[in-house]
Amino acid sequence: MEQKQEKSIRGRLAEGTPNPVDIHVGERIKLRRKLLGLSQQQMAKKMGLTFQQIQKYEKGLNRVGASRLWACWVYRWIFSFRIWKKMLKSKVR
Repeated sequence: MEQKQEKSIRGRLAEGTPNPVDIHVGERIKLRRKLLGLSQQQMAKKMGLTFQQIQKYEKGLNRVGASRLWACWVYRWIFSFRIWKKMLKSKVR
């Protein structure tokens, strides 16, 4: 009997689209980056990433790990707890 290997969707929805939480977090990171007047390149350099990775975070294509969120908070790049305020009020959970 052959075992069917399931494709890992790591946080994506069943249809393969990004999780709304990942999209929301990415939008907040982008908003904060723009408020600070940083380009994707500048932010990437400060975080030790490539600008392509920042693009993926901002679009919700890649998930932002807890340690990366913590680093963002420490450097005041995101709005700390307020990042979740809008998310908690929305229908997406």
